[in-house]
Amino acid sequence: MRTKIFPMKRFFLVLLLGLAFLTGCAGKHYLIVLSDGKTGIVTLGKPHLEGFNYVYTRIDGRTNSIPSERVRAIAPYSGKVPSLPPK
Repeated sequence: MRTKIFPMKRFFLVLLLGLAFLTGCAGKHYLIVLSDGKTGIVTLGKPHLEGFNYVYTRIDGRTNSIPSERVRAIAPYSGKVPSLPPK
């Protein structure tokens, strides 16, 4: 015996699946905290190490690099800058 999904349940099912799909497609932002501990750079996608430089994509879509000795930490960006203990 097959049961029917009522229109309201179908609507919520489609809504939940749509939200799950859109959340998965959103680009992840990362924060590069520099060695001074006060400056941070928000990037699109995770920066990667090429030689002695971290290469990253800025929010405006341009690619930049920064020397690895200037990078203190790389963490997923949640909208606030994490406080790190002094080095």
